[in-house]
Amino acid sequence: MQVKLISSLLFKTTAVLIFLFSLTFSSTYHRSSVADFLSLEREEITEEALYSATEIALERLWEISRELEYAPENMSSSGMDFKTLSREIKKEANAASERYPFLVKGYVDAKPFALSEPLTYAYIAGIYTYFTGEPCINTNYAEYTLPYTIAHEYSHQSGIGAEDEADFTAFLILHDATLPYLRYSAWAEAFSVLSSKLYEISPDRYKSLARALPSIAINDYTLSSRAFQRYTHSQANEIASTVNDAYLKANGVEKGVVSYSESVILLTSFINSL
Repeated sequence: MQVKLISSLLFKTTAVLIFLFSLTFSSTYHRSSVADFLSLEREEITEEALYSATEIALERLWEISRELEYAPENMSSSGMDFKTLSREIKKEANAASERYPFLVKGYVDAKPFALSEPLTYAYIAGIYTYFTGEPCINTNYAEYTLPYTIAHEYSHQSGIGAEDEADFTAFLILHDATLPYLRYSAWAEAFSVLSSKLYEISPDRYKSLARALPSIAINDYTLSSRAFQRYTHSQANEIASTVNDAYLKANGVEKGVVSYSESVILLTSFINSL
């Protein structure tokens, strides 16, 4: 009898939570798009437009690199502990809310995952825990990616549900940040996304830009790639990807996890408009 009571309680609690999620945060997947708010094109990008945006990202990386120091044997560092870093990003997120009213102002501080390394096998960089309002961040990733990941989760806090739009909004928050390392994170991630797509279209044009990267970016990309090799092709990633794909499709994102990569369209359109 007691087992039935507990099972019934768990079922009802789960049903209520799913209902509340569907009624509230799930609706963000169906709101007007960030592209509409900013009057950005969402059409398929041309090679020239993509090359232009990637070239601009390269130029910005060079500008920012002159303000940063790094040791060639290590990945770059912000020089801040996680709490300080997340609060600096929160300042930028709130400032972005002033410039872009479609972003909700006011953020709960991001927190680091206690078990970051195991989650790396599932390729989970961050999770927005909707019912507590807390962005939880995997700190096992390269430090230059952390500001971007934190800003991505803050984007979910501000009412952006779609993953490609949250990814782009992270760039929107950080690309012109006060601290150079936050700007570096935004432009390093943007270059990575844009250049990966450029490589698919024109490997030669990709190589011409990749060879011209500042040494700090080359160092970060190279060391990060080496460190991440141990986590590739894990079964945990396959399971997590399948579950996430099903979740996104259930919320009306037809392309599922493929939608993550579509931030390249928004990045290209926005960067070329700067």
